Amino acid sequence: VSIGVGAHDQDLLGSARTHPEGPTVSRNAPSTFNVAFFNHVLTYDGRFEKLDTLNIIDGTFKFTKSSLQSSIRTPDSLFGEADPNAGDDLVAAQSRFPLTMLDEMRGFEFEAHRPGRFVRRHISARLGNYGEGKGELKRNRWPTEFQSVFGNTDNPRNLINENNITKALSAYQRSQVFVDTSWRAYVQGNYNAIDKSTKRGALLFFQSEDEGGAGCANCHSGDFFTDEQFHVLALPQVGPGKEDGRFHDDFGRFRESGKPVDLYAFRTPTLLNVEVTGPYGHDGAYATLKGIVQHHLNPALAVAVYDVTELDPAVQTQYLAFNTQRALSKLEENRKAGLPAIQNIKLTDQQVNDITSFLLTLTDPCVKSLACLTPWIPSDDDIDPDGLRLKARMLTSVAR
Repeated sequence: VSIGVGAHDQDLLGSARTHPEGPTVSRNAPSTFNVAFFNHVLTYDGRFEKLDTLNIIDGTFKFTKSSLQSSIRTPDSLFGEADPNAGDDLVAAQSRFPLTMLDEMRGFEFEAHRPGRFVRRHISARLGNYGEGKGELKRNRWPTEFQSVFGNTDNPRNLINENNITKALSAYQRSQVFVDTSWRAYVQGNYNAIDKSTKRGALLFFQSEDEGGAGCANCHSGDFFTDEQFHVLALPQVGPGKEDGRFHDDFGRFRESGKPVDLYAFRTPTLLNVEVTGPYGHDGAYATLKGIVQHHLNPALAVAVYDVTELDPAVQTQYLAFNTQRALSKLEENRKAGLPAIQNIKLTDQQVNDITSFLLTLTDPCVKSLACLTPWIPSDDDIDPDGLRLKARMLTSVAR
């Protein structure tokens, strides 16, 4: 799980980033790779989701195609209701919120104790050099940058505002499309793109339990390998949690829907580039692909033999046993009720290795190449509009 603001070294990223209290962000940060392909929900609990709203004409619902309007719900709106300020797409809607979160980007001093809308308004004014933000940046080339994209305007509020900022953030993230995988090459006719172990793993992945497979595609379906639905996996509950109850638990989708069936349910992640987007699970409980695969086969057994030493020592585990047992109980309750739920499956070590081999073929080589990723990473030659750009550093190894 992540460390947001307040790190010992703000420019140090990755596993070497530390905080006096340990990890402060409650969930494992998802990758932005291929985020544009999510059609229905973003985040593990679906705080951002597309809704269909019907126009009411003359007191009746009109179910014509033209009356259907796409809308997006966010934490600023009630469950099931659209946020009129959500923006053009899910990524733009989500982009409005990390900068309002105390632990993630906001900190504990900026617009202290005020709602998120004040934070967004103040940041817009700071970048636009108007109103309450006028003169706060010693160097400010943001107006020029925004004019190059959105055009000139006499009113800076019409140029640099919450809407245009989130459009820019969305465009950057949605451009990160990495789908040139060896599995894709195989599907398109290059039968030598994957080896025999991978082919066995693919059969196990896509075939149902009745067919002798593992049924992974029941949830990890389609070219994006996710049904974008919510499922109870009963992963080991580690990290700071969401403070659900007295023991820093995380109730997942239930926090949004309030439906008992959604307790401890989390959205299915995409598996594209899963090789490089670990650790795995909503709280990063598993460090390896093999570990998360084995958990799916028998959650109760996996929890019983779970080794906390695979976690960073700073990750909080004091409530692991109690919270995880409650998640396991919910999974068993769903099974007994005949609700859709993962079932225990027996596979050999070789079969687990084969599935893991298949998962490795879902990696686009570009995401493992700094040179290939250069277009998405500012260089020293790129304009730094305010002189405050993160000067990121990564340590290749950390003494534990």
